[in-house]
Amino acid sequence: IQNLRNSSAQQKGDLENDVRNLTEALESTQLRADLLTDKLQKKIMELNETKLRFEKERKLFEKQIDASKECLMELISSSKEDKKMFDEDNKELRRQLLIIQSELQKTSQIPRSLEDRLDSLQKE
Repeated sequence: IQNLRNSSAQQKGDLENDVRNLTEALESTQLRADLLTDKLQKKIMELNETKLRFEKERKLFEKQIDASKECLMELISSSKEDKKMFDEDNKELRRQLLIIQSELQKTSQIPRSLEDRLDSLQKE
């Protein structure tokens, strides 16, 4: 009986020691799990903040693109109007040039015809 008691006491001590070791391991594991959970939550928060920042920047970029498109469209429209005005001015200036050239030809022909008449009169 004494041997059984001693053996039983020894087993009880061993079991208590095992329980203590397992409890410490469990607490250590729980602490590590808590630390990892906290780390993961921080990473998730950082990721969400990054996503929000990215979304804001994307929207701003889209607005800038839309503004640039609008500006380009206005420039194209303005350029078309300027070209139309240039073409009209060019056409008018060419018309005026033709008129002036025609008048110059007429005035240069008048003295020639007068010279021809004078020559013919002198010959007579």
